[in-house]
Amino acid sequence: MLGKNVQVSLLFLLFTINFINCLVVCQQNACDIVKCKAPEECTGPNQDLRKGGYCNCCTVCYTTLEENEKCPTFVTIGGPPPTIGCGEGLKCIGGKCKKPKAPSD
Repeated sequence: MLGKNVQVSLLFLLFTINFINCLVVCQQNACDIVKCKAPEECTGPNQDLRKGGYCNCCTVCYTTLEENEKCPTFVTIGGPPPTIGCGEGLKCIGGKCKKPKAPSD
């Protein structure tokens, strides 16, 4: 088994590589090498076509969630942008789209 210092060093190295990858990946001509698939049918409620996928090079079907609908509670770092999210003025709180509470004065 690896020692604790080695484990921490490997974890730090992994996060550093991921961070650098996020900074370097989307260069000016990144979309020249991306092959996009046609978006799936996008006619459901609260769906519209938006830029997304790798470096926002492709058109994806995005679903806007309404208040109290279930929402994804995790964010992937370095992955493609999400294709689902809470509508305007809402935030994903406890797994549901809700209006954030106003800060106390």
